[in-house]
Amino acid sequence: MMDEETTHESTPQERRKTLLIHPSFQLRFISWMAALGVLVILLMRISHSWFFYRLKLQAVYAGVPQGHVFYQFIAERQAEMTWIELGCFAGVVCLSTVFGLILSHRIAGPLFRLRSHFEKVAETGLPEPLHFREDDFFRDLPDAYNLQFRNRAEKKKAG
Repeated sequence: MMDEETTHESTPQERRKTLLIHPSFQLRFISWMAALGVLVILLMRISHSWFFYRLKLQAVYAGVPQGHVFYQFIAERQAEMTWIELGCFAGVVCLSTVFGLILSHRIAGPLFRLRSHFEKVAETGLPEPLHFREDDFFRDLPDAYNLQFRNRAEKKKAG
């Protein structure tokens, strides 16, 4: 699989972004983010239902007759809240999918790059400096990896 982390000689077509670098991890990550968002929306739905139930109960206790316009008002507000909640649900699923894809890409990308780098070094036997993209997570890994090879090279020269 081609990663967007390519050498400087790569063409623009080779450097295009592949957002699903590690689909099994990324799709699981997105699913967890979406599930968390849906859980929050469901909890809000339950709290809104409880609120309107209590409001109707207070009206009954206050002696408001069953056919009163107040109950119609409550029903209309409850219907509005249902539509708002559905909109929030759709928004949360969309946003968690987009941001989950972006965040998981910034996690999976460096790990994919590190694995590809290890495979290349194992194949060629020639250690090369490792680099990650600017917006990737784990930006300290290439520095530590490159330091290891610099130290090894210095020890070989000295010894």
